[in-house]
Amino acid sequence: MKRQQGFTLIELVVVIIILGILAVTAAPKFMNLQGDARIAALDGLEGALKGANSIIHSKSIIAGTNTLATSTVNVGGTTTVSIAYGYITSGASVADIETNIEAALDIDFQQLTDNTTTVTSDWGVRRINDATFRLIPQSRTANPAAASACYLQYTRATNTLDPVYLSVTTGC
Repeated sequence: MKRQQGFTLIELVVVIIILGILAVTAAPKFMNLQGDARIAALDGLEGALKGANSIIHSKSIIAGTNTLATSTVNVGGTTTVSIAYGYITSGASVADIETNIEAALDIDFQQLTDNTTTVTSDWGVRRINDATFRLIPQSRTANPAAASACYLQYTRATNTLDPVYLSVTTGC
């Protein structure tokens, strides 16, 4: 009589199935794919904004408007972008900011008038003050204190400082 050593094929298949079920249920707890995707999208938007700002600043230097507190730059055809000291500026209202950013980046934004509104479009824009605005990804709010804080904050240039970009990804 032969002595059995090892596993049968059925036992091996059962163990593989059990491990697969455990992996499928446990993996989402260890991998935050949506958060990583939002952070990557914010990084991409920051890069696009910096690139657009670089081109706009170059155009303003050529036009001689890079030392003015307020001016505009033509970015193609009849499309203009409002600038301050040669860089994209904020605005007096969220509609002004939306128009300006959409012209600079060719991306559609949802206007947010408070910090509690959730973005339903791909991107939202929220005016903080005359110098600062936030760009928020879909399904997030502009609230910096919330656990869902996930945005790119832009502060316009001054006569002595370049624009400031601040990514907050704690709640992405």
